[in-house]
Amino acid sequence: MAARIVIALLMAIAFVGWILFQLLVRKKRGSEINNEVMFVAFFIAVWVAIGLLSW
Repeated sequence: MAARIVIALLMAIAFVGWILFQLLVRKKRGSEINNEVMFVAFFIAVWVAIGLLSW
């Protein structure tokens, strides 16, 4: 149980890091990576919901 939460947190941090990389290093605009931002938000929301429901 705790391992799933840790893995989900690490993946969420990696996804947010990828978005920051796209914005800061590759100099992409927010409109160019909108789909990736939506995916990260969806992933984090699903894992938070699963985590809350499993307690």
